[in-house]
Amino acid sequence: MLAFVGLGIRGEESLTLEGLKELQQADEVYAELYTSPLPKLELPNLEKIIGKRVKVLDRREIEEGEELLKASAVKRVVLLVPGDPMIATTHVALRLKAISLGIQTKVVHSSSIISAVAGLTGLQNYKFGRSATLPLDQTSAHPYEVLGENLERGLHTLLFLDVKAEESRYMTANEGIRYLLQLENQRQRGYFTGKRLAVIVARAGGDDCLVRGDRAEKLAEVDFGPPPHALVVPGKLHFLEAEALKTLAGVPPEILAKQESLQVKGLKEELLEEIEKWIEKLEKKVEPLKSRPEMENILAYLQDSEHFRKRGDLVKSFECLIWAWALLHTSRDKLVEG
Repeated sequence: MLAFVGLGIRGEESLTLEGLKELQQADEVYAELYTSPLPKLELPNLEKIIGKRVKVLDRREIEEGEELLKASAVKRVVLLVPGDPMIATTHVALRLKAISLGIQTKVVHSSSIISAVAGLTGLQNYKFGRSATLPLDQTSAHPYEVLGENLERGLHTLLFLDVKAEESRYMTANEGIRYLLQLENQRQRGYFTGKRLAVIVARAGGDDCLVRGDRAEKLAEVDFGPPPHALVVPGKLHFLEAEALKTLAGVPPEILAKQESLQVKGLKEELLEEIEKWIEKLEKKVEPLKSRPEMENILAYLQDSEHFRKRGDLVKSFECLIWAWALLHTSRDKLVEG
């Protein structure tokens, strides 16, 4: 059997009771510590608590999985994972491989930075879009594109900061901000200017946890202390979220007052909002007139507009909507006479 047990965001202190039980019952215990740093984790203390040795595996050993799977086929094995064990795709792949070999698996969930960030900042978790990782080598613009997509939809963005545990290298929030500002300078789409509101979460779950929000250009100069750090870029804010950022992250009120004007609202989003607004108005107009013969083409165009909107072809949807309204106006006299 292979059990994936989450260490949470703090270390052995954030183990669940169920996780501790699995560790005590295990024949062998392994751990991977490269996906996220856990500064409060003390392996000797954990080994003392569970009464057995913990063997740490590196990235290659986890991805290949040979030792783990071989042991799990004949013994009760636990793999300790930072945060929640099924957040990283590597662990999902390892679990699927174990199942394909007929090995029983179990998952013991724990706290994750994904849930902790929402709780620590007060941002509503269902308003987060896709997340991305800012790489240490700073060669990818993918995180910038993900940020832009989320902002255009009014969603918050959680940006993970790269870790290379085997080299003891951890990207700091300051490095992440400067990298995004560099990408903004190159792309100039307005996704991450120096005026952009950002929030830093440092050492989530620890007694020395720090949550700070401000304009990106100011945060770039702040010393957030040792990692791990996470970078959050808020999208459109509910009034309760704005109040939470002011209280929990120390965001200056004047920045929150101007936050709406700093949103990136893409043409696609604006067009979609206009289409939906005018479809709704047209539907109300035509509802009492649907049985009239003059309405046949108008309703057909309205139906086509809805069809293209659902397919994501907003230009054709808008064109059909314009024709529908035009026909309604040209048929107005006949409809009134009827």
